[in-house]
Amino acid sequence: MENMNEIFGLFEEEFGEVAGLTKLCSDLTGKKICIIGGNGTGKSTQIANLKNYGYTPIFLPLEAGLNAISGVITLASNSYSDLKKNVKKLTSKKFMDKIMPNKPIIVYDGIENLTRLAETYVCSSLGIEKIKDYNGGYGAWKELSEAIRDITIPIINSSYTVCFIGHPKEVKKDRKGKEVFLDIDGDNRLTKVLKDNCDFILYVENNGIDEEGNELLSTAYSKETEDFFARSRFTHFPFSMEFTAENLLRNLEEAVKLQSDLEEEFTTYEDQQKVYGEDNEETFEDILDSVKQMLGNIEPDSKLEEQAFDLLDKTFGSEVNLSDLKNKNKEA
Repeated sequence: MENMNEIFGLFEEEFGEVAGLTKLCSDLTGKKICIIGGNGTGKSTQIANLKNYGYTPIFLPLEAGLNAISGVITLASNSYSDLKKNVKKLTSKKFMDKIMPNKPIIVYDGIENLTRLAETYVCSSLGIEKIKDYNGGYGAWKELSEAIRDITIPIINSSYTVCFIGHPKEVKKDRKGKEVFLDIDGDNRLTKVLKDNCDFILYVENNGIDEEGNELLSTAYSKETEDFFARSRFTHFPFSMEFTAENLLRNLEEAVKLQSDLEEEFTTYEDQQKVYGEDNEETFEDILDSVKQMLGNIEPDSKLEEQAFDLLDKTFGSEVNLSDLKNKNKEA
């Protein structure tokens, strides 16, 4: 580590503030989790119980599953438009500045329904009955992929802790169907997003009841087997554990301690994110309003006004007005 610090000094000298050295954060803050399991395994209940440990779960319920849970915030997400509006408001810089001190966890509950909502939206937008009917039978698969990403990636790319809750689906491993593998239920465009971005994908299994008829705690698995898909980016996270909010937090902290060797190597999530540079969470609308305000403050017919509009023309084309710009132009 001493040698690494010396090498890092060379990068600081050459690259300045853009050079960073990664560190580990020992709690859930900012992490992305996917939990899959059957009904009655405690998926939603245990994530809701994180409210007892300083976190604020905020549920986007995509299915009925919160009937036995009290005291958590929900944002109605019965349609694609509802969900997209919720995502937009949740990721606005103004709201995030207010909510982040409360350690929020955005919970997509019933993720297999994300694809259904996206399909309904795309079909309605294009005037078709089924995705496969579009473009002369070639399908609107690209449009479906973009619709799914529009309601997931903005939250994933934010500073939120995010939890996706869903069910497993059976996948036949050979043509004869003799072997069955449990994977994340949902369209592969959705499951790819989850597998690419989640720090944990936990498979939760029901353990039934004991001899006295009491319900046993479910078991959560963090590594893939021949029977199911699971994964953890933290090497020392246990292969299995009794699935409770307390165990999730404790095992994560212990795994990070083992992985970082020394406890003093820990950092906060905010410091951890500095290696990615300044986090610009402004929405397209925020940026557009700022541009309009700046242009409005320029003296009319001045040299500065001429330079500003020349720059806009070079960036977007001489025939494009500010009112023509869309979210796809945000980076430009």
